[in-house]
Amino acid sequence: MKSGNSNFDDENVNKDLIKCAHSLIELFVVKALKIGTRYCLLSNRNTLTKIDIEYALKYQAIEFMKITDIKKEMMNIQEEIESLFDEDDTSEVDDDCLEPDHEFARADPALAEKHLDAVFIKKMHHYFEYWPNWKTKNYFEEKIKQAIDTIS
Repeated sequence: MKSGNSNFDDENVNKDLIKCAHSLIELFVVKALKIGTRYCLLSNRNTLTKIDIEYALKYQAIEFMKITDIKKEMMNIQEEIESLFDEDDTSEVDDDCLEPDHEFARADPALAEKHLDAVFIKKMHHYFEYWPNWKTKNYFEEKIKQAIDTIS
């Protein structure tokens, strides 16, 4: 008799499947952080807020399955993450980044200098407002939506 809560026998775990799931989550999170950062900068702010991240996670959840070559993007993100670990960064964290009192301000598409930035901002706003009505199409989207709803 086996004790514990695992649904897997240790010797039968498909390590490739776990690695793939891990890589998908990495890809999702890294892309969401990049999207949140872009939105923050287009809002003329330099501090990423919890709300920026919420906007970005919702945007990424809806857009994620539209990636045409997920395997290639997963490899690129893995290389990017590995290169970050390879860098010898001895810089210190800016204390301003740790202050919780930075205020969120929505980006204004009318102020965007480039058309694609204005479209991106409008899409961010649309997805954020559409979120409660978004109908997921598969198990992955459903679990991502549940996780985002839990933290927002």
